[in-house]
Amino acid sequence: MEGASMHHRLTLNWLRFFGHLDWLAFGVRDRIIRYFVNPDTVDEKEFATDFFGLRYQGNLNTFIDWSVYFFGAYEKGILFLMKDIVKNSQNPIFIDVGANVGHHSLFMSKFCQEVHSFEPYDRVRNILMSKLLFSKCANVIVHSVGLGEKNEFVDFYAPIGRNIGTGSFMAEHAKDNNIKYGKLEIVEGDLYISKLNLNKVDLIKIDVEGFEKFVLLGLKGTLEKYRPFVVMEYSQVTRDNLSLQELREILPSGYSIKGISTYQRFCLLFNRRNYHLIDFDPKNPNIADLLLIPH
Repeated sequence: MEGASMHHRLTLNWLRFFGHLDWLAFGVRDRIIRYFVNPDTVDEKEFATDFFGLRYQGNLNTFIDWSVYFFGAYEKGILFLMKDIVKNSQNPIFIDVGANVGHHSLFMSKFCQEVHSFEPYDRVRNILMSKLLFSKCANVIVHSVGLGEKNEFVDFYAPIGRNIGTGSFMAEHAKDNNIKYGKLEIVEGDLYISKLNLNKVDLIKIDVEGFEKFVLLGLKGTLEKYRPFVVMEYSQVTRDNLSLQELREILPSGYSIKGISTYQRFCLLFNRRNYHLIDFDPKNPNIADLLLIPH
């Protein structure tokens, strides 16, 4: 039994070392690690690790934590892009809409004076709070509501699998993984943000599993007033509900739209960089995230 346990620890350590080789194509690393440690079936295992100079507490049976354990972070390219966006701002303020377990909020707390994290789903919000407490992170303010176009309580569809970040207000999103949970509170974005009395907003991240259109509609005044950069997930449900024409009509004048491509590959097996921006084509299925740029 002791020998088997030792072999298991050695396997995890080797896979973790392998996963952190960012110069190697992510898809290659991901497939090999999943072969040995499938995030959908792995046993519960708590861990604590360094996370860009912070301490991160996680469990292998949660997908984002699994990603942190084996790769150092989830969506590392998006994190580095957000860091680069705020690096020349003085005392930057970041708004995380759909904060989930707090992975992006925790990372950006290192580079921002203040982080506002919006997460209405109590299960993941409790994990977020636990991570902030464990890392002794004091500049993240957690808001237990979602942002939208108006004040209302909306049906939420909660995930039943290991990826607890697929919960959505959209019934058609991840419908094989989500079940109806109950109604959660949505608040009018502009009104709520105005009450925070922020002197500026440098960056907003929106990852709300298909509900992005309604978040943007509710933040039209905020975008006009503060003109922040916006990093936004662009899932199939988002595409179905938010056309390019609608997106342009929602955005204030002077905003441009770029696609975000992470881990640019060359020679099939290697990465050239963690992220780069490409011309936005709504028909390109490889664009999973957008960057909305104020000018």
